[in-house]
Amino acid sequence: MSVQWYPGHMAKATRLMKEELKKVDVVVVLGDARAVNRSINRDFFEIIKNKRRILVFNKSDMADESVNTAWQKRFQEQNETVFFIDCLNKKGIAELVTNIKLYKQSIRYDRAVHVMIVGIPNVGKSTLINRMA
Repeated sequence: MSVQWYPGHMAKATRLMKEELKKVDVVVVLGDARAVNRSINRDFFEIIKNKRRILVFNKSDMADESVNTAWQKRFQEQNETVFFIDCLNKKGIAELVTNIKLYKQSIRYDRAVHVMIVGIPNVGKSTLINRMA
């Protein structure tokens, strides 16, 4: 018997993500600000490939602000769009939505931008969707 490290629900979600990606304009990769390096599934980057992506780290209110700033600088040096947000207190949500709207204007869409939000369990995907709505 082999040990499977990749949970079945994540394998299913990854498969669905690949199927739906062609309908999406922007992918928000959501992680946890308290564990920036460990809360992002790097497999997402390979799946997303050339799609516009935005890195978002939730629960920034529970993380060290100086550490958040250092991570933000590091990602920006790598030409990544990154936001540190707090969904419960709605901190940073407006800026994220504005960034997505600016992207829509830059490519002159006549329709709504389709956004996919991906992340490992318990990073706040549902809360972010509810706050953005």
